[in-house]
Amino acid sequence: MVLEALRKARAGIDPEVPFLQTIFSPLTIAQKMTDGQIVDQLRSHPETVHAALKVITHVTKEMVTASYEAGADGIFFASQLTTRDVATEEEYRAFGVPYDLEVLAASRQAQQDGIIFFHTHGDDPMLNIAAEYDADIINWHDRLTGPSLRDGYQIVNKAVAGGINEQSIVGDSLEEVAAEARDAIASMDGRHVLVTPGCVIRYATPVDRIRAVADAVRAGTS
Repeated sequence: MVLEALRKARAGIDPEVPFLQTIFSPLTIAQKMTDGQIVDQLRSHPETVHAALKVITHVTKEMVTASYEAGADGIFFASQLTTRDVATEEEYRAFGVPYDLEVLAASRQAQQDGIIFFHTHGDDPMLNIAAEYDADIINWHDRLTGPSLRDGYQIVNKAVAGGINEQSIVGDSLEEVAAEARDAIASMDGRHVLVTPGCVIRYATPVDRIRAVADAVRAGTS
């Protein structure tokens, strides 16, 4: 069903517009499957969790390949545990990184020039780990939690995405939203930056707010 939705969406979108398939990291999938208990479980039953992650990774890699075959131009690779308020860096390096790297390698194998957009979710993002990944773009909650786009760029040394507060965009004025977009561009001197929300925006976000961002970006880069 997900792949069929991808095919239909791809068919209805301008072919010049990149289309990314959301792919959650294996440890994030495990977190969802255990109702948020995976960190407790990896601490108490590490071997069992590793065994489960191997299976999850295998299926996730197949999903990545199938997504490219269905028309995706890249993946939006999201991790909800690359944040120090959920897991330690040591834990993520043991239970997250090896499986993430397998998925990213599968993306490159399926389509060498496919876009890899890595979203690290949480209040204390492990951008030092993100810097090590074979990703083209790094995204985090820059407006809500920091660090700023400029400071984060100094850590990851890759293109960064953000600048728009994903929570306040619903109620902010058009000028406030446009000002955030202009500030994001200016903070990066107009280079190595994509103006995006720090995370998903609510479905109720008025379309005119999104247009205000797009218009500000066009004006700022013309």
